[in-house]
Amino acid sequence: MNTELITEKLAAVQSLRIGVIGDLMLDTYTYGRVERISPEAPIPILQIESEMAVLGGAGNVYANLVTLGVNTIMMGSVGADTLGIKLIDLLLADTGKAVPHHIVVDRNKPTINKQRIVAGTQQLLRIDTEDTAALDDALTDTLIAGIPVYFAGVTAICVADYGKGFMTKRLAEAVIAYGIANHIPVVVDTKPKNIDFYHHCTLITPNEGELMQMTVSGTVVERAQALARVTDSNVLVTRGGNGMLYADVRNDATNFSLPSFATDVRDVSGAGDTVVAFAVVGLALGLGMQDAVTLANHAAAVSVSKPHTAVVTVAELLAKLSTAE
Repeated sequence: MNTELITEKLAAVQSLRIGVIGDLMLDTYTYGRVERISPEAPIPILQIESEMAVLGGAGNVYANLVTLGVNTIMMGSVGADTLGIKLIDLLLADTGKAVPHHIVVDRNKPTINKQRIVAGTQQLLRIDTEDTAALDDALTDTLIAGIPVYFAGVTAICVADYGKGFMTKRLAEAVIAYGIANHIPVVVDTKPKNIDFYHHCTLITPNEGELMQMTVSGTVVERAQALARVTDSNVLVTRGGNGMLYADVRNDATNFSLPSFATDVRDVSGAGDTVVAFAVVGLALGLGMQDAVTLANHAAAVSVSKPHTAVVTVAELLAKLSTAE
């Protein structure tokens, strides 16, 4: 790992313009205390003390990039509801100004919301509101037409596909084709059910469990290599406490593994978003694949040390890198 080079490159992070496209979500948290059990059923009664909402899903990737000072363009969808308005407000609040996001309103589906109910430090329940039906053709056409407009001049593109229906095969192929035509790195985080949408990408980033579902048999290394061949893409497998594994589509001799750099794990929510955000930043800065992946690995270590869905600052990342010598 070239820590000095990574640190030097990070100084130019605010010069980047990165496009993010994928499933926008709202992560809401209801915090309180439990002092008694309900007389109506054997369940705890939560006395609410505070509530908060943060960007989730592709929105968390966006938030990580904006926190670094990256000029970030978001393409996604929300429902025609109050949560959709809240989500757009959060997108705009992160930059402090109106930005040229391309957010379509899907009147057939609600805004995706993951509501976590927390007593003290214990999560009691998560309530998901979503409809995973595929985005309709008209909205897909609108988004495809917007790619060359809103992603003009980007230095990299990140696809955050959570399998919630926003990313269709046509939309995925249009994004990749735009990246290839303009020599722009395209980094993809997708769920197993949509892996067939993605071929000829710069990097695909499944976690180990997803890799198992995306491939038929073999060791983790063999499965990563198989996925790289099938998708004609480089593959980065995140393995929690076991670190990361990289498989190069062109040359198995350049494959490598990295240990986990996490020393304080409090909450893994959104850690995958952090990995994909910082991998795309590394590639956009011109880092080689190993240094870009190392950057993402250190960022993930910072992310999991924080409660709930969290972002990572440049200062935190530089501090983490300084201890890696």
